[in-house]
Amino acid sequence: MSVAEKLLQDRLSGESESAVKRVYHSKLEDSTVMLENPLKASKNAPKKPKKSKSTRQATQLSIKRSRMSYDAAKKLNRLWNDYISDLIGQDTQSIQQKMLKADLCGSELQVLQSNNPSLVNHTGICILETQQAFLIVTASSAYKSIPKNGSTFSIKLHADNFKFNNVDRLNKKFKHKLLL
Repeated sequence: MSVAEKLLQDRLSGESESAVKRVYHSKLEDSTVMLENPLKASKNAPKKPKKSKSTRQATQLSIKRSRMSYDAAKKLNRLWNDYISDLIGQDTQSIQQKMLKADLCGSELQVLQSNNPSLVNHTGICILETQQAFLIVTASSAYKSIPKNGSTFSIKLHADNFKFNNVDRLNKKFKHKLLL
């Protein structure tokens, strides 16, 4: 029994051996059977973007539809403060580098400067960060989309761990407190 007959017998498990041989001789004998697809994607085919604009917009719409309240965002902010405390840890030398790489969803942001003067002094908790903008929820549970381009932000941190001098912070062990 050939390999092709064995594969056919596995596929036709309910059939008798004579029925399998009959199918093999009538349909498969003296023919080429491709078990794997040798075709590969063409090199000239256009590549799709990894995250399309419509997917980003759908994410924003789903967040807007869910209507996160400011109280729920405050809980997210408490988690973010714990995350930043763990990220920074005892290493006070590279805080700036770590903050540049940190996830800002959950941080409390304030707009210090903007190309749009009506956005200045807006404060809220970031619930979505895209390549071009922050989506924040304000204390009145209103949503604001603030563009990154041309804006300067202030990030509010729970700074109890930073009230000591640099030398004192190196040797001090901090207790984490929950924010309310």
